[in-house]
Amino acid sequence: MTGDPWADPATQTQPGSPYLGPPPTAPAVPYGYPPQYGQPAQPYGPPGQAEQGGYPNHPGYPGQPPQAGSPPAGHPGQPGSAQPKPRSSRKVLLLIAGLAVAAVVLLLVVVSGAFGGNPRDTADEFMAAIKAKDVDKAHSLLCKDGQEKETKEELRTDFDLDDRTVTSYTLGTESTRKREGKDETLIPVTISYDSGSDVRLDLGVWNEGGQKICSLNPPAG
Repeated sequence: MTGDPWADPATQTQPGSPYLGPPPTAPAVPYGYPPQYGQPAQPYGPPGQAEQGGYPNHPGYPGQPPQAGSPPAGHPGQPGSAQPKPRSSRKVLLLIAGLAVAAVVLLLVVVSGAFGGNPRDTADEFMAAIKAKDVDKAHSLLCKDGQEKETKEELRTDFDLDDRTVTSYTLGTESTRKREGKDETLIPVTISYDSGSDVRLDLGVWNEGGQKICSLNPPAG
């Protein structure tokens, strides 16, 4: 016999081969790069791919600094950046409207100054002062010649304001005439007194740096 029959066959060796024992088992190496100099094996792919699920060093991925030449964050055209709003025209419209109103007011002032106001308005203002027995106000509405010829006391007497009170008055339809080379507007007035009597007269109004009362006339026949 070439061997011990009682020996364990697994421990027997072939003729001429010393017993070396079972073959060594190679240590498991993870799939990827082989370990070098005792460093642990690296998984397949660039570092961080397994954890990040991609290429963290690729431009445009979160956490990476902007590349050279790229616009900074918040620059128009970048995601999330606010686009500049167009200038509102509200202020411009308000300015134009204000200028238009000012122009209309100025035009009215110029026209009023050119025509000297409304004779009917002056007649109404004069009679309102007479009704209120405000002789000073009524006298100030007389033309220059009228103020020189008619004193305040004479004006009071003409309208009998010491003994009676004007309760109402009515302005009629005006007419015009030439007097002393000027256009004079005659405005008929019906005056009612508290005594129950009515008086009629025509107020003569003309332009003298503004409309003024310049004559007190009996009613036109």
